[in-house]
Amino acid sequence: MSIGRNQVTRRGQRAFWVEGGSVLLAIMLLIWSMLPVYNMFLIALDPEEGEVEFDGNLWPPEPSLEGFRSVVTQ
Repeated sequence: MSIGRNQVTRRGQRAFWVEGGSVLLAIMLLIWSMLPVYNMFLIALDPEEGEVEFDGNLWPPEPSLEGFRSVVTQ
């Protein structure tokens, strides 16, 4: 029993569409999961909302353990 040329092209087309659908789904899920992070950065860096929540300093200018000690002792 031999496989006809028509069946081979159908399998190839089906594999192509399954792979394309998988890639499209992966792109949609990536955008859907990254959109909230992008929105948080936009809100944090927006100067028109009054106070800028993120001033660019990753480390505090004068680090101390005073705030940590008050949380631990409570």
